[in-house]
Amino acid sequence: MRWIIRLDESLAWLSKLCGWIACVAMILMAANVFYDVVARYAFNDVSHRHAGNGMAPLFSRLPAWHSLCPAH
Repeated sequence: MRWIIRLDESLAWLSKLCGWIACVAMILMAANVFYDVVARYAFNDVSHRHAGNGMAPLFSRLPAWHSLCPAH
């Protein structure tokens, strides 16, 4: 019966750790977007350069789909 309590405590600790990691990741992502918006409109600069349409910054941060597929 003690192993169930230890398992419960371990899973609670793991859940809290994952929650903190997710929280920090969300804050960093929000800060990144905030910086990009302020830099673009206040300083006319962004953290990444792009050419072409306005969607380039979004898609330039995603991995290329062809790099995920095996070579034929």
